[in-house]
Amino acid sequence: MVTIGPIPLAAPLALRPPVSAFPTSRRLPIVLLRHPGYPDNENILLDLPALDGNGIHHETARIACCILANCRWDGFLSKSRQGPPVPVPEGPQDVLLAGDYYFYVPSDARYAIVPSLRHFRFPDQLPGSWSENENAPISPTTASPSHCSVTRASLPLESAHVIPLKELDWWQQNQMYMYARVGNASLDTCCEENRLALRKDIHHLWDTHRFALVPKHGVWVVHILSPGKTDELQELYHNLTLQPLGGISREYLLARFAIAVFDKLLFSRLRSGLPRRLVWISAPGEPPGEREVPAAECAREFARKGSRTPSRSPSKRPRATDDDDDGDEVEEGEDLDSAGYHCYCGNRDWESDEGESDRGRPRKRARNRDVDPTEMPSLSRSVLSLPTEASPEPQQQGSRLRTSSATEDAKTERRSQTAVEGKWQLRGERET
Repeated sequence: MVTIGPIPLAAPLALRPPVSAFPTSRRLPIVLLRHPGYPDNENILLDLPALDGNGIHHETARIACCILANCRWDGFLSKSRQGPPVPVPEGPQDVLLAGDYYFYVPSDARYAIVPSLRHFRFPDQLPGSWSENENAPISPTTASPSHCSVTRASLPLESAHVIPLKELDWWQQNQMYMYARVGNASLDTCCEENRLALRKDIHHLWDTHRFALVPKHGVWVVHILSPGKTDELQELYHNLTLQPLGGISREYLLARFAIAVFDKLLFSRLRSGLPRRLVWISAPGEPPGEREVPAAECAREFARKGSRTPSRSPSKRPRATDDDDDGDEVEEGEDLDSAGYHCYCGNRDWESDEGESDRGRPRKRARNRDVDPTEMPSLSRSVLSLPTEASPEPQQQGSRLRTSSATEDAKTERRSQTAVEGKWQLRGERET
């Protein structure tokens, strides 16, 4: 005889509490990076949030200034404005406390500034802290991504560009394809070395330059550039070590950091009365030169017209969004995120799960391009044709509705009877 033990009771339902809200951001301390060749009211290069223990990582701030000074990797930061500049005593991996710093270039106190990505020529040599000798490892092999490089989440996963597709002209003018393993197959930004697996929301933050990926202490980490209204970004992601990177080009990561720096550049957008000494590329393919640009021209040329520039992509039709990306263009069958960046490139295996669920819906919207205006209903005509007499009594309305319903039923019955008779008549003709 088999003895059956007591049947275990089901565990009680355990509900999880709601997620706690992040505290509202206090007024964050700021690190102001200045140009020593201009008055203090007109010389701010960058203002960066001091998120590294009430300061900022020294080498990250220095490299940002070096990029603006046309990749002068020998530049240094100083607290002094008067007299011979004295470099700050902090080492490259130390933290600079919040405050004002002046970026100096040896033997040129009024050095030229690169005002935008269009006038930026990618350097032939990486800075030491970004090179392979500094132990910020990147695996040479490219594996099929299965998780986000920042959060390690697997859903929803998207493929993000390191250098955006909209910068295709800059990519080709600077021969960025030479930093891919197969240069002649990487003439656009859709090569594997320019792809990064990111969760969908992280992808959006990446496209809007809310953070950058930089080396600190020999590892790649997230550096928040634009905190939000709460402490969420800095608490969750600032200085978070990345998942192991594979097959991504260091040169592309430096170029992306430069793009984020130009997005935050204040120097060329300040409403000042002084001319600016700027690095200038007059036409594509020409070497960069230097120019004294009047203040009025600076204001016209570099005034911020929006948070993002239009996407540059081979197009079939324009894509209208609420973000004023009037230049965004979409080719049939391509997926874009809200910032106008392609969610995949090349291999379809990189598509997000959300993209999979959208395959059933048509990509094109129906458009009435050849509608005759005379066939459109006229609002004024419809209004004028409304009866002016008083509405009938409710009882009269009900009787009219019943009469109309009975008439429709009779018509339907006659149509059904006619169809049946025709069917039997056709059957009889076939039998005979």
